[in-house]
Amino acid sequence: MPTLIAPASNPLARRAASYPSRMKRLRALLGRLPGGHRPPTGPLTTAEATDAEELRQKTLAKDSERVKREKEEA
Repeated sequence: MPTLIAPASNPLARRAASYPSRMKRLRALLGRLPGGHRPPTGPLTTAEATDAEELRQKTLAKDSERVKREKEEA
């Protein structure tokens, strides 16, 4: 039958026992820092959606040009 070692005489057990209290203090500190959580981003506005679509179209055009050049070079 294994013998239990009291936390006071075992440094590893003492460290493990103090871990939750240290984490609580750390979380409390982080909770008090400014900034907090980033709010969720909602759906895109009309202007943002238009800009995103234009960028997507430009990127597709550049990609297709690159693919054509690579085929010609090969």
